[in-house]
Amino acid sequence: GIKIGHINTDPPFMAILLGRLGFYELLNSSGMISKKR
Repeated sequence: GIKIGHINTDPPFMAILLGRLGFYELLNSSGMISKKR
């Protein structure tokens, strides 16, 4: 499966959903961190 962080997903749809959520979450978290700094 696709490895996202410490989560391994075998179903494609799960990989896509988690991938998108994780991607946006990283963008948001990095944006928040950069704004705070």
